[in-house]
Amino acid sequence: MSNPLRIFVPVKRVIDFAVKVRVNAAKTDVDRTVKHSMNPFDEIAVEEAVRIKERIPKTEVVAISCGTAKAQETLRTALAMGADRAVHVEVKEDSTLQPLAVAKVLQALADKDKPDMFILGKQAIDDDSGQTGQMLAGLLNWPQATFASKIEIEGQAVKVTREIDGGLEMVSTKMPAVITTDLRLNEPRYASLPNIMKAKKKPLVKVTPEELGIDISPRIQTLKVDEPSKREGGRKVASVDELLEKLKNEAKPDNCVREALLGNLVMDAKQRIASQKASSIASVDTIYSADSTEFCPFPDNAEYLALGTYQLAEATDEKEGAPRERKGRLYLYKVDPNGPMPLQQQQAIDTPAILDMKWNHALVDDRPVLGVVDSLGGLRLYGLEAGQLKANSDDLQLTKEETGVLALSLDWAGRVHQNVSHSYQVATSHSNGQLSLVRASEAAWMLEHQWTAHDLEAWIVAFNYWDTNILYSGADDATLKVWDTRTQQCALVNRRTYQMGVTAIQSSPHQEHILATGSYDEHIHLWDTRNMRTPLTDIHTPGGGIWRLKWHPTRQDRLLSASMHAGAFVIDTHEAKVIQGFTDHKSMAYGADWSFGSPDLVASCSFYDHVMHIWDGSA
Repeated sequence: MSNPLRIFVPVKRVIDFAVKVRVNAAKTDVDRTVKHSMNPFDEIAVEEAVRIKERIPKTEVVAISCGTAKAQETLRTALAMGADRAVHVEVKEDSTLQPLAVAKVLQALADKDKPDMFILGKQAIDDDSGQTGQMLAGLLNWPQATFASKIEIEGQAVKVTREIDGGLEMVSTKMPAVITTDLRLNEPRYASLPNIMKAKKKPLVKVTPEELGIDISPRIQTLKVDEPSKREGGRKVASVDELLEKLKNEAKPDNCVREALLGNLVMDAKQRIASQKASSIASVDTIYSADSTEFCPFPDNAEYLALGTYQLAEATDEKEGAPRERKGRLYLYKVDPNGPMPLQQQQAIDTPAILDMKWNHALVDDRPVLGVVDSLGGLRLYGLEAGQLKANSDDLQLTKEETGVLALSLDWAGRVHQNVSHSYQVATSHSNGQLSLVRASEAAWMLEHQWTAHDLEAWIVAFNYWDTNILYSGADDATLKVWDTRTQQCALVNRRTYQMGVTAIQSSPHQEHILATGSYDEHIHLWDTRNMRTPLTDIHTPGGGIWRLKWHPTRQDRLLSASMHAGAFVIDTHEAKVIQGFTDHKSMAYGADWSFGSPDLVASCSFYDHVMHIWDGSA
């Protein structure tokens, strides 16, 4: 940038975030005779301005604060963090500053010094108004970008990634501009002792609102300040019936709230009763811990069911902390729910520990193919011929074995459009946060692309079955991401919907724009993929994080969930509720799938009790 860049950063002195706020004796305000510090959102603004100065030469960062003489402490902190100079707009001790007055003061300073940009916190933690930045942009007639989580400057243009309900939005504008910061923009630095000493020598100019020609008289008067009423202690009840009785006769919510509470409780009770109806048709001890189960989707082979297991071997090295072998076993069963032997084992193959597996819904070389990902970071392919799984010679090692990176999930692209191009395409996710895209050439399967998608474990990856250029990923960072496989560029990020890691994703094979996702936070969300900001539906499976989701083979309104500690559930997606469940699992239910031969037959498996059940999911 040829011309100097000048950034104004307003900072506010507020009651320290760690202090418990109390109302003063006169009930006119909170008690302000406590520790104060810089508003945390303004710290983020100072940090971002200093980072811009470190990237772009000739940048000047000016810290500004409106307040009493004590505001100079806050300005000195900003100078110690890296601001070049400071402006203190000093007001009297009994003054009340409101957002409009502060915005007018900042406008006057901007008219005088002509900054290229204002960066300020999106709100102050004392009054939580969140108005100053927007008012300032309006007064200056400048473009604004609020709630910034990323700022990029290119020449006289600034690109801002904004945090909005349901995800992120990218906007671009020209300077001068007003930007307000959100929490995830950066992590502010601590001011070092040498920089604190240097800050004392940096210029700090004092000015008054009167000198700027600004009237700061408050437009709003606070009549009274009261502490919220103290919350009464909770009580335990023995049953749902007792809870309903106490809500009716002892609790004091208004009628609307009471009816809503009662309605939700009754619905929840009914759902819990319904979820206990399914019973086991047959079960089998899987020896190793079971974590994935998949029915073959082809009519001629629909009676075959694959089961994957994971076992951490006993330590053989006496050295403390030595890595332990992860081993697995791939089983093939023949299923006949009405026969004398509903589950007949056909085959057992020793493998590395299996984390996930899926059948391709299109034939590969005229045979069904099962893809398996494992603890060595490998993708193994097995063809089904004459009731036996045969290993394919085209197995791929997706990561170096010595790195200890696990392959956690996979998905085939050919569920809906079963042509050659899509049939020969697999996506995998890994414990180091990477995603891999595998395609087949005429000669062999090849790793085409691999990129870092998340900072933590990428638990799940899934294709959009209707547009296989689109890939979805979820990770332990509680984030859902959308990718364009042609460029490996992230098209959308959603951090707001999930409280915990995103662990399950599946595109509907029946409705083009419908996507199901699940999380450790026990919630299933349905999305319209044309608008990923807000989910269409939120369904709670109480007591169990979601590990796998499977759409019914023929019904667009049925979804199967392996919900870990809670068991496995059948969900009516149109009614947005659990209609049936299987609770015989004594450990975490990690795997579940529908039969394609008997579409309401379900297989589910659980981990520590190493068992697989088949049951009727036709509620």
